[in-house]
Amino acid sequence: MKLRLTIIAFIILLGAPSKSDTKEYFPPPPYTVSRASWYGQEFQGNETANGEHFNRNVTTAANLTLPFGTIIRVTNLGNGKSVNLRINDRGPYVARRMLDISQAAAKKLDFVDAGLAWVRVEILSYPKPYKRH
Repeated sequence: MKLRLTIIAFIILLGAPSKSDTKEYFPPPPYTVSRASWYGQEFQGNETANGEHFNRNVTTAANLTLPFGTIIRVTNLGNGKSVNLRINDRGPYVARRMLDISQAAAKKLDFVDAGLAWVRVEILSYPKPYKRH
């Protein structure tokens, strides 16, 4: 009984955590399933959102929210093929689509002809924080 009262008093003194306080302690999901599309020749050489020039022969991807430099593993759920990609652009700007990937990546995932594929996206690493000098 004394232990229970002590715990209750401790919670009252410190304050019970609110729902918003506890959200940050839940890890992100290990992967996400979404649709992916690809882009290629028509954007070759154009400047990407991070300032690089798009190269359809390099395995890169566009996403609306992941930081530039994030490395992801993308697996085509239709055939099990996977490729690691680096986020260097923003997009896609189409509802219910998470990624636009380069033509090289689409070839490795074997969905160039289909244009779209259901994929699993796993975050492998985030970029190192930028340090100002």
